[in-house]
Amino acid sequence: MLPCSSSVQGDGCREFRALGLALLVLLATAGSGSWLYQTAAGAEVMVWESVTPRRLHAPSGFRVGEVVALRSGCPLGADVVIPRAELRAEEGWYVSYALARHLEVAVGGKLLRIFSAARTVPEVLAESGIEMGPHDYALPRALLLSREPRLEVVRVRYEVVVEDVRVPNRVVRVPDSRLYVGLTKVLQRGRRGIERIIWRVRYENEREVSREVVGRQQLIDPVDEVIAYGTNRFLYRNGRVYRIQRALEVIATAYYPGPECTAPYTDGLTAIGLRAGKGIVAVDPGVIPLGSRLYVDGYGLGVAGDVGADIKGLRIDVCFDSLIEAIQWGRKRVLVFILE
Repeated sequence: MLPCSSSVQGDGCREFRALGLALLVLLATAGSGSWLYQTAAGAEVMVWESVTPRRLHAPSGFRVGEVVALRSGCPLGADVVIPRAELRAEEGWYVSYALARHLEVAVGGKLLRIFSAARTVPEVLAESGIEMGPHDYALPRALLLSREPRLEVVRVRYEVVVEDVRVPNRVVRVPDSRLYVGLTKVLQRGRRGIERIIWRVRYENEREVSREVVGRQQLIDPVDEVIAYGTNRFLYRNGRVYRIQRALEVIATAYYPGPECTAPYTDGLTAIGLRAGKGIVAVDPGVIPLGSRLYVDGYGLGVAGDVGADIKGLRIDVCFDSLIEAIQWGRKRVLVFILE
């Protein structure tokens, strides 16, 4: 049973009880909040928090906001009061208010601090004067504020970005029996294409978070590169036929085993212990294995029997028995065949 003020008699007391009963119904359905009731004499005020009644004594003719401020301990006007805080309470009024709290609102990287009694996200945004764009959203996404006193507004925008990218061309390899095994020939030069891609980029607080393709346009078509590779395994030289493992195009220089070419190594022996002379070819063992039988165009038969400090990659050094022959050979591009 709700308490009845001694200054209210007869019908007034019954009305107070009826209003009190209605108040309990409101409390049961409205959840948290506080309500204020003024008796006819204006001397007693009932402030309701949840379902627990409290009685306050206030001067006659008080304003609604004054009692709310007195009860909540918050600065006058810091709470949401219904009806307006400056009105004087009248008999039978139920006044609801919500206690304010400090809130932090992060907007696009900037932090706002407000003192508000708002309980929903739209209310906080309205009080803060924050306008939401068509794609903006707030965190938490729930309509009601959580106990965490922080709200973040994420600014979202979209931008169309045009990007021209290179499209790789294909490399097509075709066999050619006119070429020796190991050799290749470019029949058609390839060319990469260019494609224009139109992106729709999503930014949140000016940070890219996603992008999707909304359009493509081929500006330049790629051109295939066509390369012929050799399949011929037979070499015909000086009336003889040699079966080859593979052919290489190399730069060939010449030397002779005298001190003019080999000093300080003048013992006349090669890297694998053979006597240096015509038919010995210095090679890079990573390209041509030592001991391989060779045929060098313009030189003849030989063996990969030596190495050299400058003989790296597709380079060979053919040996002659005289300095004059080595000088006459000079430096030239030749085919060297690794024989089976």
